[in-house]
Amino acid sequence: MRFGAPAIVFDLGGTHLRGATAPVGGGLTNIAKHKVRNFLDGSSATEVWSSIIDHIVSYVSAFGGSLPAPAPVVLAVPGPVRGRRILLDAPTLVGHDGAIPDVKTILEERTGRRVFILNDVSAATWYFSEKVPDDRFMVITVSSGIGSKIFDRRHPLGVLDEVEYGGEIGHATAGDFPERIRCDCGGWNHVGAISSGRGILQLAMLCARRDQQKFNDSAIGRSVCGNPEQLTNERHIVPSVIQGDAWTLGVVEYATRPLAQTLLTSWLAIGLTRIVVIGGFALALGAHYVRILENELQRLADYKLLQACVGGMVTLGQPDEEACLIGAAVYAQREDCGG
Repeated sequence: MRFGAPAIVFDLGGTHLRGATAPVGGGLTNIAKHKVRNFLDGSSATEVWSSIIDHIVSYVSAFGGSLPAPAPVVLAVPGPVRGRRILLDAPTLVGHDGAIPDVKTILEERTGRRVFILNDVSAATWYFSEKVPDDRFMVITVSSGIGSKIFDRRHPLGVLDEVEYGGEIGHATAGDFPERIRCDCGGWNHVGAISSGRGILQLAMLCARRDQQKFNDSAIGRSVCGNPEQLTNERHIVPSVIQGDAWTLGVVEYATRPLAQTLLTSWLAIGLTRIVVIGGFALALGAHYVRILENELQRLADYKLLQACVGGMVTLGQPDEEACLIGAAVYAQREDCGG
């Protein structure tokens, strides 16, 4: 993709920071990826943000010289944002007690450039606005957490994210879920705490401990010698679903139900015509995840107008690690903030 306004773009996730330059008339260049600290490795909020800001400043110093001085920094972040300026929360990075610094001001002072803060799913939605023909669709991410944004081609805003909590469906409460699971934000039984990749892993450990014998008898249980504390998504959950392990598939289906319920409600309330699924966990499972989610949607769609359209409503986003980076550059171009 070729861009009409220059920008330095970043995609901050729960585990990695990606950066790129977006020159006028070209595609992304100077793509780099760094593993970031987060609260799960024992880092304090101060340590997490200090490291992230240092990485961004170093990148701008190393590669920003290829772009004109007015080219801004656009940072896509995993949390709600107010007015393209203030990150309000980032529980997948710093947990529920972590303070959020004024990232925009700090970066502007240290880089000498204008800085725009953009929710990461908003950035991905800008990317898909160039790929998906539907006039009104939702993008959801299933990774360390769960978030969503709506794109409406007929609305002047395009991506509907002017309300800071809009799209934070991962923090809807799964009221009838029988377990009691703590969300990274501090709440209980939030959809993201159950249905995200991180949530599914925690639920798998819980289910294994509760019925140790059934876990021991499963293929995934045998792969870790019956020790659920050794489970990871990358090495165990995802491969086991792909290989058809019944125990693992049951856990993922169980965990996906709160998300399916939330999506059906959104589908009816907003009048969506498509849901695009992205995020590391969902993309790793690929078509297997789409099938699991659509099966849960079919099971819950007890309304004839929904039953007629549930099949095919879910589309897997392209497994493109650059989606949020490209989306951030599209935002810079669309909002004419590239100078």
